[in-house]
Amino acid sequence: MAVFPSLSRRLLLALAGVALFTLVARLAGFRAPAKKLFLEAPAPLPANGSLTLADCILFDRDGKCWAVSRRCTHLGCIVNYHEVENLLECPCHQSRFAIDGQVLHGPASRPLPRYQACKEGEPPRYIITIDSHDG
Repeated sequence: MAVFPSLSRRLLLALAGVALFTLVARLAGFRAPAKKLFLEAPAPLPANGSLTLADCILFDRDGKCWAVSRRCTHLGCIVNYHEVENLLECPCHQSRFAIDGQVLHGPASRPLPRYQACKEGEPPRYIITIDSHDG
């Protein structure tokens, strides 16, 4: 019976050590390496040069292509693209963003994450790379 209390104490100390290490690592700014998620979208895009996907909005304008997250940096609602005004807007609290993700009007204070996108292949298609830390 004396073996179980020491085993429980050792287990508790080991778990406390792991928790302390994790806390110190997070406070020091350590993040696990991001996993990349690749989305594929057909080309060409509609005439307005944009395509709304579940996780992001893809733009192809003036020979450059990029994508921005659809998750608002204020409270995480899904933003929508307004083609006439050429901006992104959050329906929850009306934060507005430029098509490059920059904040135009709060309450959001941080820009939308921007993702790398490229057009390749024959027939052409878009490849969007999303870091798992952003999505």
